[in-house]
Parts: sequence; structure tokens; C-alpha cells
Amino acid sequence: MDAISYNLARNGKVSPVAPYHRVVYKDDSTVWAEDPEGRTIAYGVAGEEDAAVIQSALDSLTEGRTSKETVVLRGSFVCEKGLLVPSYTKLSIEGSLKLKGGVNEPLIRNKNYQKRENADSEIEIIGGTLDGNKAEQAKSPTDIVQFVGVASLRILNATLTEAYDRCINLSNCSDVQIANCRLNNGEIAMRISESCDVQVANCIISSVSGDGIVLTNANRMTISNTLINSVGDDGIACAGLDILVSNCRVEDAGKNGVRIANARSVTLNNVMLNDTDEDGIALLTASYCVIGDCLLFSVGNKAGSSGIYADYDSAYITVQNCFIKSEYGPAIKVNDTKYFKLSQCYLRPPPDQYAVLESGMSDHNTFVGNYFLDGAGASITGTNTIIRRNRGVNALTENAGVATFSGDGATTQFSIAHGLVSAPTKVQVTPLSEDAASDFYVTADDTNIYINYLSPPTSGIENVKLSWSAEV
Repeated sequence: MDAISYNLARNGKVSPVAPYHRVVYKDDSTVWAEDPEGRTIAYGVAGEEDAAVIQSALDSLTEGRTSKETVVLRGSFVCEKGLLVPSYTKLSIEGSLKLKGGVNEPLIRNKNYQKRENADSEIEIIGGTLDGNKAEQAKSPTDIVQFVGVASLRILNATLTEAYDRCINLSNCSDVQIANCRLNNGEIAMRISESCDVQVANCIISSVSGDGIVLTNANRMTISNTLINSVGDDGIACAGLDILVSNCRVEDAGKNGVRIANARSVTLNNVMLNDTDEDGIALLTASYCVIGDCLLFSVGNKAGSSGIYADYDSAYITVQNCFIKSEYGPAIKVNDTKYFKLSQCYLRPPPDQYAVLESGMSDHNTFVGNYFLDGAGASITGTNTIIRRNRGVNALTENAGVATFSGDGATTQFSIAHGLVSAPTKVQVTPLSEDAASDFYVTADDTNIYINYLSPPTSGIENVKLSWSAEV
């Protein structure tokens, strides 16, 4: 209120403007709705007709409006049916809404949800506790909040709990912000499908039996500064295009920390994953994805799991500047994957597992400049895959030296242990002594380089001297 209006109000010449268009109250016996002048719009029996009175308040807003009008709920309401929120409405909850037992439908939906597309627009749900009362519901779909075909949607500063199905379920929505919310004790915390331009920020998700966040055919999606803890399945499951996950943390996931499947252009930045039963990050039919500055600690706690796993024709995956500690399997496993690039990462698999395992039809991958903190090194199958300049335990991909042997006039093959992670693809051997300069050819396996002379070098003491170098 400006200074002039304030002074007029003090003198009784102008009444202060109420910060709402409708308000709903409740006491021990009655629930009622008022307009800004205090006139009663609807009333009913508390605990039995709460939803009916709230719906009357929503339906009494200005018909055909093109700007938002606000309905404030003050009290703890038990809804005997779900609420339908129309376009251009802000629902401000200063208390709680709880779904009555046996309702078996979403607590809040948009009014025209059955239209699927272009149904409603400009809706806000602000504050309060939304309780799905899952123990007293019996069938699906019983989400807490379900919006279909809404353009410009805001869900802010709310707690959503006890969902029989999903705490938040959105489909065919656009221009969405979900911020500063707590979601817990549901089957799935958040499901977003066929939607675009969605932002999820500063949320806390915990104690859900299924996935934390599920994205299906999502486009231009951002998840930031969000904690996901104690989920039965995946922390975040991504399917779609142009998805960014940044500054997030997933802990105690029954399946994968992050699952990227049938997705393109997904970026994970500064994400921490801790204690996942399956892969820390799974990439399945994923392409053009970037994983950077991430910490994967104690991931892959079950047999067959890895730190990061790529498969099913995934391609053009970049992983850089990450720490990856796998508990059971390889730190990095790529199968039937091409153009996977790993650089500047610290890898700590178990001692009997590979830091990098390439298998199947994988090829054209690059593993350069990493540090193997433990494990059995690397196993590479792709003929065009490059593995170079890695350091640490069993990490050698290039080696060189001088080998000296004593000829006996009969031996034609001499072996040199190359110490590399696998059989070298490039070997160079140069004679350094006259007796070593006879005709020979070179072969190699995972352990040794073999110098095969066409005729045996003459007898002598340390008379066969060779310089060698090898690269995987």
C-alpha cells in the first residue's frame, strides 16, 4: 500500500485491500468461504464438506479473467473429493489439505485436465502441507497433485506427503517451476511426461518406494540444488531431450543413482551419488551426454553393477573430472557403445575388477589421462579405441625399455614382459648389438612381446641387446 492510501485508510476513508479474492476458513464445526468484503460465499459442515466449500470459492472467481486471482485457505482441511483449479488462479495454502479416506482420486487437479492438451494456464499452488493419506486410499490414480495440459504452472514452498501414487504428476505441461518443495512417503515423488521448459529447484525428496524423479519425453528440463534420499528405485530417471541436472545429490537408491535411457543431450554437472544398489549412472540408448565434476561414492553395491555403465548403442558420451568408486564391479563399463570419452577421472574399483571394461561391439572410444586408484587395469576390445597416458594401479598403456639376452645358437624366440594393461597394438623393436641384428619379426599378447628370429643368434653372453617400445 502506498503512503497516500495508508493515510486515507487510517482516517477511515479507504478500506485496506485484502490480499486475496476469496478466503476459506474452518473451525470445529463449520467451514466457510468469504469474499474480500467478508461476505459469505459458501459454507458447510467441517470435515465433511471442506472440499465442496473450497471448490465453491474457486468456481466463484471472475469468469473469463485474464489475470490471476487468489484463493487463500486458512486452516486444516479434509477433502471429501479432489479439487479442480481453473486457469488464472493462485491457490495459497496457509495450513494443510488432506485427502479423506477412500476418495481414490488426486487431491488437486486442473479444471480441464480431461482435455490433455492446451487445457488450462497460469496456475499457482503456494505453500502448505498436501497429504495424500495413502494408508486410506485403495486404487490408482491417487496422486497428490496432477496437472495435465497446463501452460505456466508454479508449485512453490509446499510439502507433499503420503501419496498413494505420485506426489506430483505432470503431463503435457509447459513453462513449469517446482521450487522449495518437500516430497516424501509416496510411490514416486515426481513424474513429468511429455512436458517442456520445466525447472525443479531446491527440493528435498525422501522415503519413496519407487523413483525419485521420472522424466518421460521431457524437453528442456532443469533439475538443480535438489536432494534425493532413500528411494526404492532410481534417484533420477531421464528420458527426453536437452536435460540438465546440476548441484544435486542422490543417496541410498535401490537401483541407479541416475538412469539416462532413450535420451539425448543430457548434462550432469556437480552431481553427488552415494550408496546405490545398481549403477551409479546408467546410460542406455543415450547420446550426446556430458557428465562432469561429479562424485560417485560407494555405488554399484550389487553383482553386475558398475560406477558408470553405458550400453544399448549409446554414443558420444563425455565423462570428465569425476571421482568414481564402485563397490562391486568396474568403475567404467561400456558395452555396445561408441565414441565414449573418459578423461581426468579418478577411478577406484575393487582390486579384482577393471577400472575400465570395454566389451561387446564397443569401438572408437577414448580413455586418456585418468588415474586408476585400484583394480585390475583396463580391458579393451575395440580396434579403434584409444587408451593413453593413464596412471596408477595397472594403468600402463605405453612402455619402453632395453632387453638383453644371451644367445645359445639354438633359441629363436625371446620374450619381453611389456607390463601394459592389454596386448599392445603398436610395437617397435630395434637391435642394439650385432648379434641381435639378424632377421626377425615381432608378435605380442596380453603379457609379452615376442621377438622371433628366422635363424638363432650366435652363442654369447648378453650378446643380444634390443630396444623396445609398445603402446596399447
